[in-house]
Amino acid sequence: MARKWDRKTDSKDVTRNTARDLSALVGELSALKADATHWITDPEYAALRHRLEAAHAAIEAVLAEASRRVRLNERQGE
Repeated sequence: MARKWDRKTDSKDVTRNTARDLSALVGELSALKADATHWITDPEYAALRHRLEAAHAAIEAVLAEASRRVRLNERQGE
């Protein structure tokens, strides 16, 4: 999903696009986590399930921050 940004791109647009991309990533990671929880039940895969949980929590935190910044940018633009 890498994008090339030109110099004319507004930082508000970049922030909004990043939040949108992160939202899609959260959905994909959530689906992976659900599949792992459902299909990979052996105790030897507990570390994998924990890592997926940690990754999901981290990306949700990043998405929350990106969304907060989008709201701030929109308020500043008013």
